[in-house]
Amino acid sequence: MLRSILGFLIRTTIPLAILAVGVGAYILLSHNPEEVRDSPQKERRIRTRVTDLSVQNYQVVVKAQGIVQAHNEITLSAQVSGQIKSLSPNFEAGSHFSAGEVLVELDARDYQNEVDIAAARLESARSAVEIAEAEYESYQELFRKNFTSQAELNRYTASRAQATASLDSADAQLEQARLDLDRTKIRAPFDGRVRQKHVGVGQSIGSGTSLGSIFAVDYAEVRLPLSATDRRYLKLPETEGADPVPVELRDAIHPDPLKTWDAQIVR
Repeated sequence: MLRSILGFLIRTTIPLAILAVGVGAYILLSHNPEEVRDSPQKERRIRTRVTDLSVQNYQVVVKAQGIVQAHNEITLSAQVSGQIKSLSPNFEAGSHFSAGEVLVELDARDYQNEVDIAAARLESARSAVEIAEAEYESYQELFRKNFTSQAELNRYTASRAQATASLDSADAQLEQARLDLDRTKIRAPFDGRVRQKHVGVGQSIGSGTSLGSIFAVDYAEVRLPLSATDRRYLKLPETEGADPVPVELRDAIHPDPLKTWDAQIVR
């Protein structure tokens, strides 16, 4: 009997205890905590300064970036054909050269022979002119004495004119031969630097063959892009003879305030 009562109490108490714990937890979780309110901040006064404004002129500084480019860059080419005999040590990419310096020299033996042949032809033409002049003067004297006819005099007159024309032609051929001989030495047209070299010693080239590209170093150009806002602050030269705009250039890679270049916007 006692065991039955104890078993009944145990079976009844445990469910009631679990139910009581659940109700207590529900009540605890459903209760909203009180909000934490910040303490009110003190009123802070704003410091101000009053200044009178006036309209006045000021200097506008316009900044732009550009790439330095050579003013004059050309492709060096040969005017005559031949085999390259030698190259100047300064005819290398990046090297500096002076105006008139021989950068490329071709084998000039054939052109020297042409000069010698043209010179001999010129001497022969001069002798022919002297003979024709002497014959003309002789027959002119005979014609004045009525010892020869007008037709015979005209024949020697034509011979003299032909000899003179042959002399002029021989002189022009000699000048052309000397010019071709001089062109076997390709000289620099200005002070500059080599950008690229396309040939080597022993290479046979023709007239017009590209030997390399070179550029002048007398002065450079920089193309400066400007925005529409900056454009209105500048009075750019639009016509020939217009006043240029002075600018100051600096190196953007290694900015050094002591290194500047004075330049002008010319177009």
